[in-house]
Amino acid sequence: MQFRERLTPMLLESELVHAGAGYCLALARFGEAEDAAILSAYLDRYLPQVECRYDQEDALGALMLVDAKLGTDHAGRFLTPGGLWETFATANSDASGCKRAMKEKVSFAESAMNGTLAQWAAQRDSA
Repeated sequence: MQFRERLTPMLLESELVHAGAGYCLALARFGEAEDAAILSAYLDRYLPQVECRYDQEDALGALMLVDAKLGTDHAGRFLTPGGLWETFATANSDASGCKRAMKEKVSFAESAMNGTLAQWAAQRDSA
């Protein structure tokens, strides 16, 4: 995928505020093994930095979606008791909530891309 090569350094360097959320969304939509590796590398780098609250929640949610798509468990090593996610997460952070939020973003993006945004909004409003 031509954009993956460009997204990887931009995500890992985290130089632009909030841009990482969009990069994670793109990687979640691509949903391939390479994307899981990129998201894992990001989490390896930034979860230990508890003072740096960047796009870790988006990255974890994206990785969990990629895992669900591929039938893998790359996110599992971050979610073990006493693991990096537990060390990073606040009382308001919850891994399943990260996955739900990213799933919603992916659903929105896909609806916008295929011209079904009105149906997406109606379905969301009725839920």
